[in-house]
Amino acid sequence: MAYFWKEMVLMKQLDPKAYDWLNDPRRPTKQWSRSHFGTTLKCDVLLNNLCESFNAFIWPSRAKPVISCFEDIRIKMMKRIAMRKEKISKVVDTICPKPREILEKNKVKVATDCIPYGSGSPQIEVESIGGSRYIVDLSRRTCACRRWDLTGIPCKHAIAAINFMRHKPEDYVDACYLTSTYMATYSNTVKPVNGMDLWKQSDEPTILPPQYNRQPGRPRTKRVKDASEKETDSPKLGRFKNL
Repeated sequence: MAYFWKEMVLMKQLDPKAYDWLNDPRRPTKQWSRSHFGTTLKCDVLLNNLCESFNAFIWPSRAKPVISCFEDIRIKMMKRIAMRKEKISKVVDTICPKPREILEKNKVKVATDCIPYGSGSPQIEVESIGGSRYIVDLSRRTCACRRWDLTGIPCKHAIAAINFMRHKPEDYVDACYLTSTYMATYSNTVKPVNGMDLWKQSDEPTILPPQYNRQPGRPRTKRVKDASEKETDSPKLGRFKNL
């Protein structure tokens, strides 16, 4: 948090307009700065890639009628869950592969960058080579740098404190990254369904779609982007002999 305000003061000196723009109440700090993110979800992602991925996932089906669209999504979900189950069944580690990779990288950083100092309590002071010091609270699973708080994976300071207490870093990884949690997430299945030609015919009258009045111009198919998103490159001109 201290680093955030330090940089904001510097920004105010360099560009007051940018400072005022960021301090607008319509742009809460908790939506764009990791220093103000909540720690419940264990995610420090600043981008909206999750939304973009879902949009790309359903994109080919969006233009189809409702039932056909839902059927496409159902089949994709059925295949995806089955694939995830098969993939995780081959993992022998208690921690999922990507969190394990991050944890191992943080372990390497400890040997060259962190010096722990015990205090006779679960709170341990860890000094970095650059001179910065951070309080690690093993009982609350927090570090003053907030990386452990945000991600749920022990940062280098936390691992230094954990090693000092002769504990295992793996025991301090958040439960959301465990293989058992991953398996439980995909424990349900999407049942297969017969083709539409085998469905039971309803005795109710057929419901007609509402009358459609075509608007002038080409129909919009792309997602409406937020004002903060980066604009795409402008269209390039072709080759012209005379301009």
